[in-house]
Amino acid sequence: LQVNDPVYVICYHYTSKKKHFEGIVAYLGPVKFGDRDTQDDWVGIQLTGDSVGNGKNDGSVLGERYFTCRPSSGIFVRKNKVIRRVLTRLEFLRSQKELAMEKATKIRNTSHSM
Repeated sequence: LQVNDPVYVICYHYTSKKKHFEGIVAYLGPVKFGDRDTQDDWVGIQLTGDSVGNGKNDGSVLGERYFTCRPSSGIFVRKNKVIRRVLTRLEFLRSQKELAMEKATKIRNTSHSM
């Protein structure tokens, strides 16, 4: 896995109505949460498509920023819950457009707050 890889996140939690989420790998690396044995076993995912808004965070956990995305559109999961997906050309273009629009919104919001 690499940052920006499109992925599926497999969900087994009983409260989730979806069997998987789709997203983009936004963070790979050590985290300050979790057991010491599993701190390097986490992947930060920016949710995309129909999964947006079904996450648990905005890329930060316990005050530590790992990546930036919309509220409730980021999740951290263990690597064994992530499957790299192959996009069709149309899916690739849609994901690039979605990410570009989100980036433009962040830039506009940052410039308005200055």
